[in-house]
Amino acid sequence: MLPGPSIESQNVVARVQGSDTSTSDEHVLYSAHWDHLGIGLVGKDRIFNGAVDNASGCAMLIEFARAWAAMSPRPRRSVLFLAVTGEESGLRGSDYYTRNPILPLTAAKLNINVDGIVPGGKPGGLLVLGEDKANAWPLVEEAARRYGVALRPDPRPEAGTAFRSDHFSFVKAGVSAFSLIPVDVPGAFAQDYNQKHYHQPSDEYSPDWDMTSNEIVAKLALMIGVNAASRP
Repeated sequence: MLPGPSIESQNVVARVQGSDTSTSDEHVLYSAHWDHLGIGLVGKDRIFNGAVDNASGCAMLIEFARAWAAMSPRPRRSVLFLAVTGEESGLRGSDYYTRNPILPLTAAKLNINVDGIVPGGKPGGLLVLGEDKANAWPLVEEAARRYGVALRPDPRPEAGTAFRSDHFSFVKAGVSAFSLIPVDVPGAFAQDYNQKHYHQPSDEYSPDWDMTSNEIVAKLALMIGVNAASRP
């Protein structure tokens, strides 16, 4: 098989400075991947829109940044918003960032990654995939209680889902990092997503989607990050 064409692509990062100048390098990091699968070779609709995987995560990233920038006062620590490329090709963008960070990774208190937030009603549970090396788990539990979402263990660890999202690049680099994934989401699209729409052209936005699941996960993720950035 001949190798594919070489391309250049970019990560995009923004920073909101924390309110405490004595902790200028300490930060929380939100991430989502903006790339997808492009255009297929067969079929009437060949465009892989990636509305759930992962425009849903990118939309959250933008809203996190908007909300954080409007806070007054802001949390003590800074926050980075990182839209990474190359996730679908092997976590390349997040891996690149961990090798070329704009702030020292030793000062990263937490990475919260959002990836594939399927729309629908209130989730029956939440998977938190990753690893905690900075005592962030109590913050996850607190946010889950606040929004009434049960934390679930990975039902199929053998599938390797925990190794296929961008949080894993940060775990390998020694950062406490999680991906948040709602499960048991009510609604026909959500129920059929993995079987019919995941990595298919039919992963396409519809204006009649119920966005309750997305709203809950976004508020939960924002609460975790703000609390992590506000700790003494």
